[in-house]
Amino acid sequence: MRDKIIRILWSEPAPLDLAMSMIGSQQPGLYYITRLWGSHETSLYIGKASRTIRERLEDHKKHWLHLYRGQILVRLGHIVYPTVFDAELLDHAESALIFEHGDILTDNTSKRNSYSYSELYRIENTGNIGELKRSFRMQNHPDY
Repeated sequence: MRDKIIRILWSEPAPLDLAMSMIGSQQPGLYYITRLWGSHETSLYIGKASRTIRERLEDHKKHWLHLYRGQILVRLGHIVYPTVFDAELLDHAESALIFEHGDILTDNTSKRNSYSYSELYRIENTGNIGELKRSFRMQNHPDY
């Protein structure tokens, strides 16, 4: 049986304020926040936005991103396959990404040890993925 696929296209990393002004930030989707300190980029957070990415980034900027020194960079992630998706699929993608990359994310506290899902997918990351794995299968995660 073939895997169901969620394919995410990640943008080039952009400084926080620029990322919030990009056209893609006016849509729902995923975002991947990193910090550039000198020449070292550290993964901080992966999130989802059911309404707009811009709104979520504004909230993060106000509540915790201002606490970091260095440059905050954001990659916008848009699900390109399937071409039609809903909030549940967006949640599956975010949960699987956090679980799979919990060891490199310093600020995600939930979904690092477990998450629930109704269907299993192979997640494919394309574009500028930073430290994210190119591909992984939810089937390899523990069943919770």
